[in-house]
Amino acid sequence: KMLMEKGYKVVLFDFTGHGESEGNDYDVTLSKSTKDLEKVIKNTIQKEETVNFLVFSYGAAVLANYLKNQKELKVNKIIMYSPCIFPLESCFLNKESIFGKDIVEAYENGRLIEEGVVVVGAKNFKFSSKMIEDCKDLNLEYYEKKSNDILCLSGSNDVILDTKFNNEFCSKNNIKHIYLNASHALFEEIDKAFEYTIKYLENSY
Repeated sequence: KMLMEKGYKVVLFDFTGHGESEGNDYDVTLSKSTKDLEKVIKNTIQKEETVNFLVFSYGAAVLANYLKNQKELKVNKIIMYSPCIFPLESCFLNKESIFGKDIVEAYENGRLIEEGVVVVGAKNFKFSSKMIEDCKDLNLEYYEKKSNDILCLSGSNDVILDTKFNNEFCSKNNIKHIYLNASHALFEEIDKAFEYTIKYLENSY
């Protein structure tokens, strides 16, 4: 609502297998989610329009995967909330993540490869081994090139992601990275996150 009040056209959606969208969680892969994003953009964005992206968690990995081959899309700024830009290292195969510990155990004992899926206790859904294979070649080159137009907001109390990977990436590429006193969802300081977002889009940050 805040963005629309500022005159922005806002497109909000759930990936297949997420939220209110159709599909199964165990069918979710980076490639499939990237195709979802491609469909949304083709159906909602006109060629002459400039696009800003506001991505949360896994959405940051999907966006990177989508943008690596984009040459015609006019991207202005990218704002990332708790971005999962190193999904294997920071989350999926990270023992310290409450999301990843079940996946790591099943991956290391071979059950994930054998059965193809594992039930993740923290979120109570099925995670596919195909997702791991899909994420191995994730290319972040676009984010490196676009670094001057990216804002990253992380929660200092995030137990889903190990934010040190984002911190190192942002420091290396001179990306603005702000920590909020919040969890992965940033809900404890979501008003402050929105404030940073508006200011960044309006070049007043």
